[in-house]
Amino acid sequence: KSDSLGWFNSATWHATDKFNVTIGARLAHDKKEIEQTRFPSNGDAWNPAPGTTSTTVNADDTWTEVDWRGTLDYHFTDDIMVYTTASKAYRAGQYSLTVLANVLGELQSDDFIEPIPPEEVISYELGARATFFDGRLRLNPTGFFMKWSSRQAARQVSCVAEGPAACPIGFRINIVNSGDVDIYGVELDAWLAVTENLSFDAA
Repeated sequence: KSDSLGWFNSATWHATDKFNVTIGARLAHDKKEIEQTRFPSNGDAWNPAPGTTSTTVNADDTWTEVDWRGTLDYHFTDDIMVYTTASKAYRAGQYSLTVLANVLGELQSDDFIEPIPPEEVISYELGARATFFDGRLRLNPTGFFMKWSSRQAARQVSCVAEGPAACPIGFRINIVNSGDVDIYGVELDAWLAVTENLSFDAA
């Protein structure tokens, strides 16, 4: 179960006829609850705790974060605008777990289950939006840098020891904290109207 509450607001200041400043912020509160029950099956190497027929584990956690965004844009003409943006975004933590064999559910619940921490991305972008020849040609170049912290990613985890019934393909997909990642690059998309009925897009 997942509940999320958020509040967002932004404002733009038209400093001049050509220069604008935009800022925004978002307050987010997330709560996640997990409950998982596992039963043994034929050919399964997994067994519940002695004296029980299944194992149920549960846990919950909450996260509160403030995201933000700031943009400066300058219009040299009606057809050419440059901008720069900095922003922060977050994704709430989550659970990805395997119920342990031969351990009572209450002994592997609550604080025993450590959630995957929230991930955070701080992004910087510099770009332009330009049109030429009375709007027949549009060019949008952009450069970006993203600093990713505690990135959540899917990984293959071996489960062969649990037997073919519980793990028929030999692995399962778990979400894990894959660490920090820096991403940077440039991109360009373009649109050209050759005639009123023919145009080309490229990126």
